[in-house]
Amino acid sequence: MRVTPAIPARQRVHPIIKDLLDRLEQRFIPVKWLANNIKGVSIPVAKTIYIVFLRSLVDYLSPALCHLSKTSLQPLEKFQNKVMQFILGCPASTRIVNMLSELNLKPLVDRIYTNVTYFSIKCLRSPHLAPHYSCVIRAALDPVTPRLSLRPGGRTLVCTVCAACAVFSPTMEPPGGDGWVGRRLPNASSSTYCELNGLLDAVTILTERGLDGVIVCDSKSALHVSKTCL
Repeated sequence: MRVTPAIPARQRVHPIIKDLLDRLEQRFIPVKWLANNIKGVSIPVAKTIYIVFLRSLVDYLSPALCHLSKTSLQPLEKFQNKVMQFILGCPASTRIVNMLSELNLKPLVDRIYTNVTYFSIKCLRSPHLAPHYSCVIRAALDPVTPRLSLRPGGRTLVCTVCAACAVFSPTMEPPGGDGWVGRRLPNASSSTYCELNGLLDAVTILTERGLDGVIVCDSKSALHVSKTCL
């Protein structure tokens, strides 16, 4: 029997960061191949590939990453440092500030906070882009600002449902009296089962009312099963 010592709490990687790093490492493989090719790509091209193909993932997740502590975000910073060393061909002893200056890049943690700040300002100027997020920001700046009320049916939905699906239409009137229509699925239901029931409910609502509509689903497994059944 081999006993593996537990990893200290300070060395554990947050699940979101770990999943993101796995994705970044996969995308870093073709970048290394391009740079190690016989002719290779220039430093400006390699930097552009990094910004568009790798760092864009971090930019996309910035609103979620900003809630984590700087300590939790440090693995992302180390990944960018590794990429910069590879692009510039620098030894591990090279100062990080010099590589950032050479490539005209920001520390990744600073960029995450900058992205969220820009997005917050944009939502304050144009609340229609993200009404609920804009309301949360205004409430944080001014506690007197009224918050958007959660509809009566939503309180029960949020408190009791752990895996669910939803159908929304900005133009069609809610089919129920309180604005919510739903049915409880078995506790052991998988996420795919819930998604399939959501697709069925959406089709049922449209066909019962004789309406045309577009149903959007982000579950690859549910779409695959639906395609197979058809």
